[in-house]
Amino acid sequence: MDHRDNKQNRPIEKRQKRQEQLQKDAERIAGVAIILDKEVVSNLKGKHLLDQIKIFKEASALNLQNNIPKLANDKRQALVNAVELHEKGVWITGREEDWESEHEEFDFGDMDNDPSSTDTD
Repeated sequence: MDHRDNKQNRPIEKRQKRQEQLQKDAERIAGVAIILDKEVVSNLKGKHLLDQIKIFKEASALNLQNNIPKLANDKRQALVNAVELHEKGVWITGREEDWESEHEEFDFGDMDNDPSSTDTD
């Protein structure tokens, strides 16, 4: 009986754990400002790149509403394109904490700057 109970509870526990992780990610991303500087977004890597993709999508960037590119370089280009659309006034972010280069510095300290490393998410 214990085996059957464990087998039945496993999917429920996994679902709960996944929901908790999604909640943590949503809270973390809510505290991250959208970056509206083409030079900065074109150099993002890893988690910073993925976070900005999510933020731009939540902010209704027109070119990121349907298919998100798979390769890191394509993701960076999509972010640059979204910034250009924002600069032209095609879409607005609706977020008060927009980040622009003249307001503050972006910390690249914890980013992996090894050009051989790639992000395939």
